[in-house]
Amino acid sequence: MNIKFPDTICGILSRLVDEEVIIIFRTGEREKVKILAVSGDVVVVKCGNNIRFINCDCICSVIIDCVDIIDKCFPFSSNQ
Repeated sequence: MNIKFPDTICGILSRLVDEEVIIIFRTGEREKVKILAVSGDVVVVKCGNNIRFINCDCICSVIIDCVDIIDKCFPFSSNQ
Protein backbone atom coordinates (compact mmCIF):
# COMPACT_ATOMS: atom_id res chain seq x y z
CA MET A 1 0.00 0.00 0.00
CA ASN A 2 1.50 3.34 -1.08
CA ILE A 3 -0.06 6.31 0.75
CA LYS A 4 1.68 9.67 0.49
CA PHE A 5 1.26 11.88 3.54
CA PRO A 6 1.25 15.63 2.77
CA ASP A 7 4.65 17.20 3.33
CA THR A 8 3.56 20.80 3.95
CA ILE A 9 1.14 22.55 6.32
CA CYS A 10 -0.91 23.66 3.29
CA GLY A 11 -0.94 20.09 2.02
CA ILE A 12 -2.35 18.86 5.32
CA LEU A 13 -4.87 21.71 5.53
CA SER A 14 -6.06 21.03 1.98
CA ARG A 15 -7.23 17.62 3.17
CA LEU A 16 -9.02 19.15 6.14
CA VAL A 17 -11.49 21.40 4.30
CA ASP A 18 -14.73 21.74 6.32
CA GLU A 19 -12.97 20.63 9.53
CA GLU A 20 -12.39 22.73 12.65
CA VAL A 21 -8.75 22.93 13.69
CA ILE A 22 -6.56 24.96 15.99
CA ILE A 23 -3.87 26.85 14.10
CA ILE A 24 -0.73 27.85 15.97
CA PHE A 25 1.01 30.79 14.37
CA ARG A 26 4.76 31.44 14.38
CA THR A 27 4.05 34.27 16.85
CA GLY A 28 2.76 31.68 19.36
CA GLU A 29 -0.85 32.79 19.06
CA ARG A 30 -3.44 30.09 18.50
CA GLU A 31 -6.85 30.30 16.93
CA LYS A 32 -9.70 27.84 16.45
CA VAL A 33 -10.91 28.07 12.85
CA LYS A 34 -12.87 26.18 10.22
CA ILE A 35 -10.91 25.44 7.04
CA LEU A 36 -12.86 26.66 4.00
CA ALA A 37 -10.31 26.27 1.20
CA VAL A 38 -6.62 26.12 0.34
CA SER A 39 -5.14 27.68 -2.78
CA GLY A 40 -1.41 27.52 -3.32
CA ASP A 41 0.16 28.56 -0.04
CA VAL A 42 -2.89 30.44 1.25
CA VAL A 43 -5.52 28.90 3.51
CA VAL A 44 -8.99 30.44 3.75
CA VAL A 45 -10.56 30.04 7.18
CA LYS A 46 -13.69 31.11 9.00
CA CYS A 47 -13.18 32.49 12.48
CA GLY A 48 -16.45 33.52 14.10
CA ASN A 49 -18.22 35.66 11.48
CA ASN A 50 -14.97 36.63 9.75
CA ILE A 51 -13.21 35.09 6.77
CA ARG A 52 -9.40 35.22 6.89
CA PHE A 53 -6.77 34.51 4.26
CA ILE A 54 -3.60 33.19 5.89
CA ASN A 55 -0.26 32.47 4.27
CA CYS A 56 0.79 28.96 5.30
CA ASP A 57 4.28 30.27 6.07
CA CYS A 58 2.74 32.06 9.09
CA ILE A 59 1.54 28.74 10.56
CA CYS A 60 3.93 26.55 12.53
CA SER A 61 1.51 23.80 13.56
CA VAL A 62 -2.07 22.57 13.44
CA ILE A 63 -4.00 20.72 16.14
CA ILE A 64 -6.90 18.50 15.11
CA ASP A 65 -8.81 15.55 16.49
CA CYS A 66 -6.82 12.38 15.74
CA VAL A 67 -9.81 10.61 14.14
CA ASP A 68 -10.31 13.50 11.70
CA ILE A 69 -6.69 13.52 10.59
CA ILE A 70 -6.59 9.74 10.16
CA ASP A 71 -9.80 9.75 8.10
CA LYS A 72 -8.70 12.69 5.92
CA CYS A 73 -5.01 11.96 5.43
CA PHE A 74 -5.06 8.17 5.42
CA PRO A 75 -8.17 7.26 3.42
CA PHE A 76 -8.21 3.52 3.97
CA SER A 77 -11.02 1.53 2.43
CA SER A 78 -12.99 -0.66 4.82
CA ASN A 79 -12.66 -3.46 2.22
CA GLN A 80 -8.88 -3.77 2.70
